[in-house]
Amino acid sequence: MSIKSLLKQAKNYIASGEYDDARDQCNYILELESDNYTALTFLGLAEFNLGEYNDSIKYYKKAIAIDSSMPMPFQGLANLYEKENMNDELIDILKQLRDKFKSNPDKFLATTNRIITTFENIGDNDKLINELQVFLPGSEYYDIIKDLDIPKPLEIIKRIETMYEKSDESYYNSELKKRRYRIDSEPFPILKVKIENEMIEKSKLIPIYEQHLEIEKDNNVLGKYVTLLKKKIDIKQVDNIQESYERVTSLSERIIKQELDIPIAYEILINAKDNKIDDYDMELFKKYLKFAKEDDLLSDTIKIYMEWKEQSNNNAAFEKLTKLNTDDCNLIFPCYLQAHVGYLNGNYQYSENLSRYTKDIVLSIEEKYQKSYNTIKTSLDLILANSLIELEKSKYMEALAIYKSVLKNEPENYEAFLGLGVLLIKGFNKTEEGLKSLLKADSFNPNNWKILMEIGWSYFLKDDYDSAKEYLQNSLNIKSDYLNNYRMARVYFKQNDYDGGFNYLISSMKINQNFNENYCYLGDYFLSKNNVTKAKQSYRKAHYLCNEDEEAGKKLVELLIKNKNDIVEAIDVCNTIIKKNLRCLWAWKHLSYLYYIMGNYKDAITSFQSLLRIDIHDYNSWFGLALCYKLNGHYTPALKAFTKANEMDPNSTCSYYEIASTQQIMGMYDEAKTNYAKAVKLDPNYALALYGLGSCFYDHSKLYIENSEFGQAAENIKKSLSIAYKGICSHPELQSWWKLINDDCCSLKYIQKYCWVCFPVIYSIYQRVKELMMENNIQSMSLLNSLDQEYSKILEEKQNKFNQDLKENNELTADLIFYMTTMILQYSILVNKFEESFVFGDYLHNLSLNVYLIYENCTQNRYVDNEDTKMNEKILNIAIKLLKLAIKIDPNNEFYWNSMGIYLIHQPKFSQHSFIKGLNINPKSSTLWSNLGFLYLINNDLELANKAFSNAQTLNPNNSNSWIGQAFIAKEMSHSESFELYQHANELSNSSYFETNYYYTLNFFNELKKQNIEFPVSKYSELTFTANKSIELSFKNPYALNLMGLIQERQKHYEDALQYFDLSINLLKSIKTKDQAKIAQDILRVTVNKLRVLCQNCCYEKSISVFNELLPYEENMDAKCFININLIGGICYSYVKKYEEAIQCLENALSRCDDDDCIDLKNKIILTMAQVYYTIGTDECVEYTKQQLLKCVSNTPDYLPALFALCSLGMVKNDLVLASSAALEMLKIPIENMGAFDTNRDHLLCSLFVSQGNAKEGKAILSKAIHRYPYNAQKWIKLSQFINTYYTSKSHESFKLAKSANIILESNSLIDHRGGDSTMDTTSEHDLLVENFISFSLSLLNDYYIENNGTTSFKQILKDIIRKAQKAIMVSPSRSEAWYALILGLKTKIDHVSSKEDIESAILSLSLSKNLAEKTEQTLSRDRAHGKENPREETINVWSTISVADSYYQLGRLFNSIKQGADSKVQHLIFPLLMKSNEYCQSIIDRVSYSTQMSMIYVIMGRILRIYGNLNDSLQWYKKALEINPKSLLILEEMAEFYKEYNLQDAAELCYRQILSSDTAHNINLIGLLRLWHLALSSSQMTLAFETSNEVLKIKQGGSDQSYLPAIIAHALTLCEKENYKFAKKLLMNVDKSDICYPYLNWSLAHIMEQDPKSQSSEDKLLVQDYLTKEKEYQEVLYKF
Repeated sequence: MSIKSLLKQAKNYIASGEYDDARDQCNYILELESDNYTALTFLGLAEFNLGEYNDSIKYYKKAIAIDSSMPMPFQGLANLYEKENMNDELIDILKQLRDKFKSNPDKFLATTNRIITTFENIGDNDKLINELQVFLPGSEYYDIIKDLDIPKPLEIIKRIETMYEKSDESYYNSELKKRRYRIDSEPFPILKVKIENEMIEKSKLIPIYEQHLEIEKDNNVLGKYVTLLKKKIDIKQVDNIQESYERVTSLSERIIKQELDIPIAYEILINAKDNKIDDYDMELFKKYLKFAKEDDLLSDTIKIYMEWKEQSNNNAAFEKLTKLNTDDCNLIFPCYLQAHVGYLNGNYQYSENLSRYTKDIVLSIEEKYQKSYNTIKTSLDLILANSLIELEKSKYMEALAIYKSVLKNEPENYEAFLGLGVLLIKGFNKTEEGLKSLLKADSFNPNNWKILMEIGWSYFLKDDYDSAKEYLQNSLNIKSDYLNNYRMARVYFKQNDYDGGFNYLISSMKINQNFNENYCYLGDYFLSKNNVTKAKQSYRKAHYLCNEDEEAGKKLVELLIKNKNDIVEAIDVCNTIIKKNLRCLWAWKHLSYLYYIMGNYKDAITSFQSLLRIDIHDYNSWFGLALCYKLNGHYTPALKAFTKANEMDPNSTCSYYEIASTQQIMGMYDEAKTNYAKAVKLDPNYALALYGLGSCFYDHSKLYIENSEFGQAAENIKKSLSIAYKGICSHPELQSWWKLINDDCCSLKYIQKYCWVCFPVIYSIYQRVKELMMENNIQSMSLLNSLDQEYSKILEEKQNKFNQDLKENNELTADLIFYMTTMILQYSILVNKFEESFVFGDYLHNLSLNVYLIYENCTQNRYVDNEDTKMNEKILNIAIKLLKLAIKIDPNNEFYWNSMGIYLIHQPKFSQHSFIKGLNINPKSSTLWSNLGFLYLINNDLELANKAFSNAQTLNPNNSNSWIGQAFIAKEMSHSESFELYQHANELSNSSYFETNYYYTLNFFNELKKQNIEFPVSKYSELTFTANKSIELSFKNPYALNLMGLIQERQKHYEDALQYFDLSINLLKSIKTKDQAKIAQDILRVTVNKLRVLCQNCCYEKSISVFNELLPYEENMDAKCFININLIGGICYSYVKKYEEAIQCLENALSRCDDDDCIDLKNKIILTMAQVYYTIGTDECVEYTKQQLLKCVSNTPDYLPALFALCSLGMVKNDLVLASSAALEMLKIPIENMGAFDTNRDHLLCSLFVSQGNAKEGKAILSKAIHRYPYNAQKWIKLSQFINTYYTSKSHESFKLAKSANIILESNSLIDHRGGDSTMDTTSEHDLLVENFISFSLSLLNDYYIENNGTTSFKQILKDIIRKAQKAIMVSPSRSEAWYALILGLKTKIDHVSSKEDIESAILSLSLSKNLAEKTEQTLSRDRAHGKENPREETINVWSTISVADSYYQLGRLFNSIKQGADSKVQHLIFPLLMKSNEYCQSIIDRVSYSTQMSMIYVIMGRILRIYGNLNDSLQWYKKALEINPKSLLILEEMAEFYKEYNLQDAAELCYRQILSSDTAHNINLIGLLRLWHLALSSSQMTLAFETSNEVLKIKQGGSDQSYLPAIIAHALTLCEKENYKFAKKLLMNVDKSDICYPYLNWSLAHIMEQDPKSQSSEDKLLVQDYLTKEKEYQEVLYKF
């Protein structure tokens, strides 16, 4: 069958719907003919109907590929895409299909409609509009379909318009919704404009509207078109702005001409007008109003404009205009009108702002539309300039520039000449020039009433009143205005014709009732007629109308101030003026004054501050500000302000007085006194300043009393009384002087020890009072006669012997002072007339207090007979009677009842009644409750006392008396919190009361005694302070003195303690009382304390004397006291080598130790006896000592002192079995039970291991101790010293340990930085400090020799050595190690002098060390002169002399080493220096007792002779030193250097080997090995050099890199000498690569390469130079300070 037949059959299958068969048939055909177009098309159709769309698409596309001219496969694909909503593919295939139908219009139209429908379905308006344009004439395909039934072009355009308008609206709404709520969104109005502009920019409606208007004239579309085109012009989205604007304007004119309802056209045309405000087209306005909307800005403005033109009512027009919203207005006319009317209405600030705003709009329109508005701009400039004239002066220059600019463009502009004339006259006071300008204005516009008025006013200002009247009258003839009437009135007023002027004022007011200046001058008129009421009303009206008018405001305020009832109104007026003009000086001054007189200091301060911002140099303002600050309680700023006022007027007594009084309030008493004195100096009669000075001295005395500085307090009271004396001599009528005298005298109660200081001046006042009483014939109160008779005689007798008796008898002095004060106060009561009764009551109360003070002073700390008691009762009765009179005058005064309760304290019922009476008046009085509590406490009613004290605490928690009362109760009831209560009471009272001080100190001391702990420094200071306060407050209290002695004993200040004990004993002996047995017991206790302290102070003879004094009182002693004094006696006898008496005392003590409670004391006595027997020294005694110690241990196996003694005894007597046994027993005791002995145990065990030759175990013991007590500095110091002694090569570890100890010492505040003569102090803290300084010095010294990593220079290390050693000597000059370290450090420093700076530094160090030694000797001499003996004085003297001798020698050696390069003066100094050193050595050679000191002297002598060249004698001195100390490295090194210098190599080698062999218990000495190696190398003993370098390597292989370097360098140089260059270089190269720096490393590399024959190339030579350069740089860094 043919292909054609097969295709026909496939077609039939498709037509009958048999798609499967059709598919098979087509596939069969394609097998026969693979590119059969028809088969592929049929197969695509079959697959489409079978739902196999992908296969269908595939076959259709294959068919198209074979023949694209046929439409069938395109139609198939279009149907498939349409069914599957594959719109993009559908549109594409339809467009291809449409191109096939260009010759078939019907199918072309149908296909186009399918495309339009598809775009409609997918909502793609832009592409839809493009397709719709096919139906418009001029399109590409319009000719194909124009004859068919297609839509009309207008329909298509309208459809496109609608779509574009909807698209623009949709864009606007969607963007607004999206962007409105963004975080970074603009404000909503701005955002709307922005989105609208974006919408206009993208809008495509302009050409559509134009096409629409070409086809059809539609007014609605025309309006839209004009509006859109105008907006596009506004945002510059047109090609030619000017042409577009002209087009819009012409369209607008056509619209108006046709009177179409398109308001935008009218707006455009109105906005395009350039004319004066009066010249706008009213017809145009009327047409616009026909079509304008309601509430339209332009239409509302036009309506107001038309009304204004008709009525000429500026005020009404302005009010309406201001209600219009012109914020977003871009039209000229509304703003133009507002600016113009605002100026005419007098709202100049408003018109200024609107004119500027309008001009900005005009300029922007000019720029936008390229159109000029010259007329409007000139009008706006004139409005602006005229407004500026009426505003502040700062704007006059701008106005002047505007006028000149206008006249430059328009030379005949009369308005500009008018404004310029007014400005020149008003603003620049240039009346002549202004008048010329006004006359020019008159020439251009004659008969203008404003110009004539201004000319008349200018003549007025020139005082040409006739001309002024003439022009003003001409102006009035043309137009009678309020302003020319007002100015005419001013002319009449100026000529004092008030009645004539009054008429013109009334005329002006009739025309303008709101012109304020009329009322201001109306007020002046009424004032001229003396009508103050009407004048005030006129000024009020003027101020009301214009609150900016300062003249009216000032006149009103000046009238209001005169009446107190008008002050509030005056303040309001001032505030109103200030709001308008912040720099109005008079308003601020009046306001500040008004606030001040009202007592409103806060607002007054603000006003004065503002006033000072205007005039910072105004004295009154500063003074007023300061006064308000002071009255408001702000004293610091008040003081600053008064000081500033004083700077303004240095001669003002008031400022000095106020400064002083403020300083007095602030507690700045010294400064206050100075300023009071200055005020008095300026005006000696200034009583206020004189009284202030006296009261300042009194207040300062109170502060001194609180701080227990009683001597200073007395001096201040004396000065205060002296001033008061001057006051009563000049002004006796002033009560203040008498009150000050009374206060001063009452304060003497607290400082009775120093009251004699004030006696002379009080006596002078007393004498003056007696003279006044005689002059005025005034008799004393009968109540005080007995007191007067008693004391006046004593006063007359004692006054002449004041310096002898009264100064010593403080009680009598106080009695006489209080008596004189009583008589003085009596006089003030008799002569003063008390207008108020309560003041009289206060004076009587004060008088009774003075009498009571006499009574209290007579009874306190005294034990008197019956006759004295009766006299004291009389004095008390006088005080009570006076107080009763005060109570009768003022029975409701709580203080009177409180005093009555105190007076009657020995009558409990009456006292209780008085206190309760006072509490009924004021139940919240803390003082009354606490006094009532003490009354209950005295009478042993603890429960009521506790309640009363609790009430007092509740009312006033700072009442110290209530706390001390509760502490008494707690102590009485044995409560644990009593100490805390005492402490709290003392803190509250600021240690100003004897009771709180004494009981707090006593309880604190007892608490610490219970805890059995050493007092730290902080506790010493606190206890000493409070105890000293107690003594100051009650200087004759024996118990306070005894307590101070105990505290001084704890601080080891034994001399001070003894003085206090002696004072206490003397006071106790002077007491006479019925209970004399109690006093005797107290004396015994204090004497025992004295005995104990004498023993501790090593005053054994005196101790024995006191001990013998106590023996008769043994029967009165308890067992513990008896044991203790015998134990102390035994110790003292043993120290004076009276062993029999010592043992007897100890046996007596032991005999009373039978109780088990005394087991510790018994062990202590046995241990002391053992020490005494050991001191005797015989073998029997030593054995007895051992037995006694073993007895202690058997009784108490863990008694550590006995175990320590046994261990020490074993080591001393070489009984290692005993020592080891005791050590084992110590080790059995747990560490927590060791207490303070744990520290000593570590040191003892370490010594035991070292004595057995086991230094390693000793080090381990000390290391473990540090781990247990890392905070204990002594542990670190001991280990540091141990390493310095037994591990010299590890001195860097010793240095680190010493450094750690120093940190601990500083953190614990143990370093006491005391200056002067305190270097002899030997407390435990100083011992630790000395130990640590020595450890530092020796560690640094050893570390200097052994290793240095280059981070610190050698010279810095030497500097640290010398500084540490000097510190150690300053703290403890008796330490030999410190002197030794100093001498060795100075020697080493001299050895390394290499520059002029080094020489200067060495000389300075030697001088400082010499001065230190001499100062130490001077200190010892001074102490000796004051009776102080130092047990190690001889040792200190010897060491200081050796140090001075060594300093002279080292200085001489230094000059000798540089003599060749020095001048002759230096060379001449060498011999005297060496001789001086020799003299010092010879001066002490017979006084030396220690081998170390003697060997040092011999070494110095040998050194001196060595410099002289006397070798034999020098060597003999060295040998003598070596005989004394054969293991001294220093001597061996000196001898080795001596032999080496004189080429005695064998002897030098022997010395070095001796150094090595002498180090038996230590590590092998690296220094000795290195020096031996150097000796061998320099003497070419290569075998010895190689041997020593190998030994060095063996030592240091386990060390750090830095410590290993000397060994490597030594070995490498040895190999170099043996010509083994390769290995030598390799050794040093490895070190060089590790970037480790060390002295002479680079030099050694250079030396080896120079010696190596194979390293002589040019590169090698450059490398050698590089190494030498590096070495030089390193040495410079190393040796710099």
